[in-house]
Amino acid sequence: MGHVIEVTQNPDGSWTAKGGSSFTVVSVTCTTRHKAVTNLDAALTAIASKAKP
Repeated sequence: MGHVIEVTQNPDGSWTAKGGSSFTVVSVTCTTRHKAVTNLDAALTAIASKAKP
């Protein structure tokens, strides 16, 4: 899925990935950058699949 994802590292060393659309914005914080991006993409994909008729 082609989501726009913004990834930032937090002061405590964790990573936050944010993304979505004009209707839904999701934010995920994890211990690694890869986990944050992967989990965010999974959440956005699940939301998109529920929105389809």
